[in-house]
Amino acid sequence: MGLLDHAKMELEIAGYFDQDSDYGGMLAKAVMELMEVFSNQGHSGMSAAMTLELFSKLGEYKPLIPITGKDEEWGDVRPLGDSGIWYQNKRESGLFKHEDGKVTYNSAIVKRCPDGVTWTGPLYLTREDAINNTNMIRSSQEIKGFPFTPKTFYIDVIEEEIEKDDWIMWCKDPSQLDEVWEYYKKPY
Repeated sequence: MGLLDHAKMELEIAGYFDQDSDYGGMLAKAVMELMEVFSNQGHSGMSAAMTLELFSKLGEYKPLIPITGKDEEWGDVRPLGDSGIWYQNKRESGLFKHEDGKVTYNSAIVKRCPDGVTWTGPLYLTREDAINNTNMIRSSQEIKGFPFTPKTFYIDVIEEEIEKDDWIMWCKDPSQLDEVWEYYKKPY
């Protein structure tokens, strides 16, 4: 069985061509168009893997090499209330340079719940911190310098419903943050 037949069969089995699938079957059509181009390129195993890796990174808007911090990489100036202005990186949209020169990456820390669901936003160290809104660590963290390769750390949390539809989350194992502070500046 060839690559195109394999792809089509798998998409059919998974129901991606069905009208009640996401985007009414259009995802399967789009994937098959890409598969046809990929198949027609005649890749070997090595070039296929390399092509897929590059395509995946570019398709996800990821940089191929580390961010340099050079002036031409920054644009999209935005006001930040009374705190001045910040610049968004053209190569990594989650990277921001503040007026004071500090650079932060907004997906440095992501909370991971026991069921695997992930969230950005405040991370509290303890249950008491979550209740009292103290010792909060933000998802966005300051980088140590350039060159910079974006890296996201997934921190396991405990979640508790303290009132109907009112949940708190706190860090299950604060030692998971040790690796974060090796990569990003420690805020405290």
